Amino acid sequence: MAELDPIVREFLAESQENLEQVDRDLVSLEGGPADPGVLDRVFRAIHTIKGTCGFLQFSRLEALSHAGESLLGHLRDSGGTITPEISSVLMETVDALRSLMATIESTGSDENPGLELDDLMRRLEGMVPKDRPESTAPEAARPEAGRETPEEGVAGGPGAAPVVRPGADSFVRVDVRVLDRLMDLAGELVLVRNQLVGRETGAARRSPSLQQLDGIVGELQDAVMRTRLQPVSRIWGRFPRLVRDLAAECGKVVRLRMEGGSTELDRSLIEAIRDPLTHLVRNAVDHGIEAPDERLARGKPAEGLLWLSAYHEAGKVVIEVGDDGSGIDTAAVLERAVERGIVTREAGESLAPGELVQLIFMAGFTTTRAVSHLSGRGVGLDVVRTNIERLNGSVEVESKPGEGTVFRLTIPLTLAILQVMVVGCEGYRFAIPQVTVREMIRPGTGGNASPIERVHGAPVYRLRGRLLTLVDLGTELGLRESVGEEGVIVVVEADGNEFGLVVDEVFDTQEIVVKPLGRLLERMAVYAGATIMGDGRVALILDVPGLAQRTNLVSEEAPLPVAGEEESDEVIESWLVFQSPDDGRMAVPLERVVRLEHLPGRTVEHLGGGRAIQYRGDIVPLVFVFDHLEERRKVKRVEYDGETVLNLVVFEHGGGTVGLVVGRVLDIVEETVAVRRPSSRSGIVECAVLRDRLTEILDVDHVVRAAELPVLGPPAEVLVVRDEEGA
Repeated sequence: MAELDPIVREFLAESQENLEQVDRDLVSLEGGPADPGVLDRVFRAIHTIKGTCGFLQFSRLEALSHAGESLLGHLRDSGGTITPEISSVLMETVDALRSLMATIESTGSDENPGLELDDLMRRLEGMVPKDRPESTAPEAARPEAGRETPEEGVAGGPGAAPVVRPGADSFVRVDVRVLDRLMDLAGELVLVRNQLVGRETGAARRSPSLQQLDGIVGELQDAVMRTRLQPVSRIWGRFPRLVRDLAAECGKVVRLRMEGGSTELDRSLIEAIRDPLTHLVRNAVDHGIEAPDERLARGKPAEGLLWLSAYHEAGKVVIEVGDDGSGIDTAAVLERAVERGIVTREAGESLAPGELVQLIFMAGFTTTRAVSHLSGRGVGLDVVRTNIERLNGSVEVESKPGEGTVFRLTIPLTLAILQVMVVGCEGYRFAIPQVTVREMIRPGTGGNASPIERVHGAPVYRLRGRLLTLVDLGTELGLRESVGEEGVIVVVEADGNEFGLVVDEVFDTQEIVVKPLGRLLERMAVYAGATIMGDGRVALILDVPGLAQRTNLVSEEAPLPVAGEEESDEVIESWLVFQSPDDGRMAVPLERVVRLEHLPGRTVEHLGGGRAIQYRGDIVPLVFVFDHLEERRKVKRVEYDGETVLNLVVFEHGGGTVGLVVGRVLDIVEETVAVRRPSSRSGIVECAVLRDRLTEILDVDHVVRAAELPVLGPPAEVLVVRDEEGA
């Protein structure tokens, strides 16, 4: 379609803002005596839309707004109560006005055959007494005594008075594309500034001209960024109406409280958090807040409270969505997670309440049994977390049974400028978002620092009482084949799990201008963007959550050996300790372990009545350890599914390799076992005390025999036979 007339574009933008305010006002007026000031504001907003429609010749929009104006005029003159029925009709009118405006924006006309307005018009007209005199525009807009009211006229109409607002000369509408272009140019200027500063040394770097340029560019960048900032109230305007409609549909009474609406965010972030916030609000009304009779039975007021809060903290914006509902039932979460195959019962029962709550962010999770248009499909909170983490933000949840739940979203002020740590690996430079960095460690240096250890090739590091999984950046990106002996460990966090990223060197921290990746690279999970450094070279920005998902990392926390143990002449044995059901511990001799792996369940295939995986060019049979031990539990275990991450311990057995699927790997223990007792449980060699914890020593051979694995011969040799012609 042709470009919209500037007057029409201005009319649509202003009318949409007015309708957002009308939505909020109608919710506040519902069910009580009409506040004359608020009702007058709603009336004038609809009246302004109607008057401008006449000049722009949008007849359908004019007719609908006129019908709404007549009902509002009657309510204002009679001083009556706005009942839920009247409020619903007026809100339907607002929705229809929005639909017509959307049609105008896309086609340039308000003719929309798919939008039926006759029934709505009849209901609006039916609520206005027939003998009521029609209000004229000047009477409708007349000021109250002692109060000045700005003149209202049709924008651009012949002989019409201009629209005057308090402080109107302080603001001007600017096309978003112009702001984006200004931001791009400011970013390019920052890059040039960085190159100039990085190139000069000594006295040249301290020259007044260069310092002045540095300061001016910084101020310009800050000013351009501020032009893109918008208050979060811009997206909060839809929530009063949303909460009102959802509460009515669910048979609940909910009061919405909003604080900190003036907190500002970058425009792109405002749009990006709209859907996550909407889902959290819907989730609170549907799942969190109880029905009135249930609340009364628990000693609570019948009316539930839902609040939105926004504030600045440590250079970021924190947005909270909370309710005073029933809280999250961790027992119900566990049962549902087990049913959906998200977690096994053994693993779930070993989790702390705070860890159980995190299961609600798993893909496909829902506690709702019946599927409705509101919930029950298992698509929601996992998308919320994913979308927020894409913005370099984080999501936290706090819940107390019977008291309520709070979701806390922490996001940066802008995506255009990012605080990063610049690291080097094999001659390349990479940027790690500072928000994911926890600390830096140089292995083997310092008083009690330990070196990088290897468990049959898998690097780990002992850090303050827990075993830290390491990921070598160079090997993960294919820059080298093995982790180097020297380097720096950057401890990062993703999805609540910490792991160490091994790099060659750390340069510094700085603010960078984020550049999007090209179409061919944007789907790569380990990169979140790119930037141009001061010397003109390109540095890729690492996506830490994507890197963690690619390497199938899980949280590993466990007690570590006590430092400074006295040496003894007794035999020191090495054990791999892993978690067993009911928060127990099992161990196997480390000398038999070939390798530790974390593999997705979808890699498991069926073979000869059993299960196996394709591993390092070979076929490795799998043994699910807990399926072949003497069962002492009454609750049947849940089978692994394709989405479960398997903790795999690869053993040598019978001239080949076997993969034992075990619980979470806890630790590698090297000590003299002083306390041993025989076990009466089949499949367990003995019970021992390792690191002051009772531990069952697994009989690997017994478990493998019990699994009745398919017999696999040695790798086949290829016999080449040539015919008489040499073919």
